[in-house]
Amino acid sequence: MKQPWNHPALNAFCQFPEKELQLGQILIIPLEDEERYEIRHASDRNASLEDLQNCNSSELRGWVATDALGRFRPLKSAPSLRRGWRHECDRASGLWEALSIIYPGAIGDWFASQREPSPLVSFRSFVDRQTGMYRGAAKLSRTEAEQLTAVCCADRHCLKSRYWPIETEDPPPSPPESQLVCLEPCQLLLELARRRAKTALEPTLTFKLPKSEAQSIIEALKTLAKESSADHRVADFSDPQNPRRLHLLLDQLESQFPRQTEAKGE
Repeated sequence: MKQPWNHPALNAFCQFPEKELQLGQILIIPLEDEERYEIRHASDRNASLEDLQNCNSSELRGWVATDALGRFRPLKSAPSLRRGWRHECDRASGLWEALSIIYPGAIGDWFASQREPSPLVSFRSFVDRQTGMYRGAAKLSRTEAEQLTAVCCADRHCLKSRYWPIETEDPPPSPPESQLVCLEPCQLLLELARRRAKTALEPTLTFKLPKSEAQSIIEALKTLAKESSADHRVADFSDPQNPRRLHLLLDQLESQFPRQTEAKGE
């Protein structure tokens, strides 16, 4: 791609050998004069112009604000971007504006991740600076933090590559392969951490259950977690059917009740 503008982060991002760039769920396609760009959903790569709705910057904000079920997308890096649109921009500022609408801060974060040292914020540093109702999140153990991170940052929930460590003294993970980089924990993870710390103070229940029946519960939860309904907001962790809550519970149950293959005929 040609870089006729003076924007270090965007210049560096566009210096890839491909004729088109994929960033998360979008394609960035240079048009014939290389001064204009088309952006569309990656799943619409082969869609004709007649099948896609042209949208300006204002309309683009509407397209990325909600998912296909009409639910608000609090996390723009979630793999829930709607299809069926295309956006053209005719100058560098237009490309920067469009990318900032679809994936806010993504180009700047990627550019920062290429520098040494990268401005990373560990989970521990992030929760230790919280006050008010979030201060309880600092009490979570390393194991609990790792469980939360594994669930909340999974690809099914977020397309960003985590680049921050759990503890401040930990070395950072391997450099991310994706151009969507996460340099510090997000508010969704913080809210889930707050709820985890809160539920740790609740009374616990103890009951006996055959392992085979525990597996039935696990499979039922897996089915429930796959279902998507407009009644369940992704950031509402007070909802018992919140997807991240269900996956966190599944992770806990599967660690306690590993699946065992039954002998044929049993």
